Amino acid sequence: MPLIEPDKKYKLKYNNDLNYIPMPKLKGRQQDLFFAVLSQIKEKKDSQGFLKNFFDKEKRKLTIPYAEFVKICRIDDWNRNFTEIWYEIKDFLDILTSFKIEYQTQFRYYNFVCFEEAMHDTQEQTINITFQSRFYDMIVNYKYGFTSFELSEFISLESKYSKILYRLLKQFKYTGYFKIEWQEFCNLMQIPKSYNQSDIDKQILKPAMNELSKSRILDEQERTPFKNIKYDKIKGCGRGRGGKVIGIEFTFDKETKETTNKRQTRNSKNLITKHIEPNLDLYIGKLISTEFGNARILNAEKHNNDKIKVTYSLTKSNEIKFELFNSITELEREIEYMQEKIKETELSKSAFAKLNDLTKRKKINQ
Repeated sequence: MPLIEPDKKYKLKYNNDLNYIPMPKLKGRQQDLFFAVLSQIKEKKDSQGFLKNFFDKEKRKLTIPYAEFVKICRIDDWNRNFTEIWYEIKDFLDILTSFKIEYQTQFRYYNFVCFEEAMHDTQEQTINITFQSRFYDMIVNYKYGFTSFELSEFISLESKYSKILYRLLKQFKYTGYFKIEWQEFCNLMQIPKSYNQSDIDKQILKPAMNELSKSRILDEQERTPFKNIKYDKIKGCGRGRGGKVIGIEFTFDKETKETTNKRQTRNSKNLITKHIEPNLDLYIGKLISTEFGNARILNAEKHNNDKIKVTYSLTKSNEIKFELFNSITELEREIEYMQEKIKETELSKSAFAKLNDLTKRKKINQ
């Protein structure tokens, strides 16, 4: 079962067809989770042959360590407790397994789910997702073009409409121009049918323009998703003030491959020079002894005054609690103490088993 590849965790690349498929109605954070999952798909290897790529079930199964999932999706920024996050992830996985694609050609009608199964394993601390074969093949087939962008920039957007428009425009980042038929645009953007043109401008397009043209600091750099972005509605011939809207076009400063490469180079340098913080995710899943009984660590994070806040689940009752540790050293002592207790228990069981076996043998000999 393949684990994620660290060098790809913040990059996203998928077939352009996905931009024009009606997506499930995902909230902003759920879109972050969805595309974080897509960012972890392994690319097809042409040397393996088409049929093997299409039907190799193990290759379509994705296992993401929960700690990595938290990092990729920036779940720590949600300001939610563990239980709330657990239910939000559960709702998201429910949406994944109900997401299906419907389309028809002249002679055929197609209908298939996109994900075969999805599981949050709290014991193994993993997110496990299996892609349906047709959907997987469609996503990783880059032969006829692909869309790519950095996941951190996508996640930094707040509005769900900004996120959808961001994906549509990123396909044309090297041309700086995007044009689409109006009804298709409304469907892809999931604009409520009750909205009139004024509502769409006020509630969706203008806020999205502001957010997509706003500078932000990402990876220690100032970034602007789309500079000088503008939109213009295209109207057909008709009476009154210009006729019915039949399309929309967007213009923005195009991105060059040279600027993309420079940004990636700067990102690499930042990773090298950045201060290395202790990796608290290494403690997730470890057993510790608490005043309430034995427990398994669910999350560890920095707290005020450099303390360590540890969220854990009691092994007997599954009750969620948290505790503050003064330092990593103190936390490690508790983990080591628990490991010693486990060893002692195992030795006692082994000694008892040997004694019991010896007693049985004596009875038989008598």
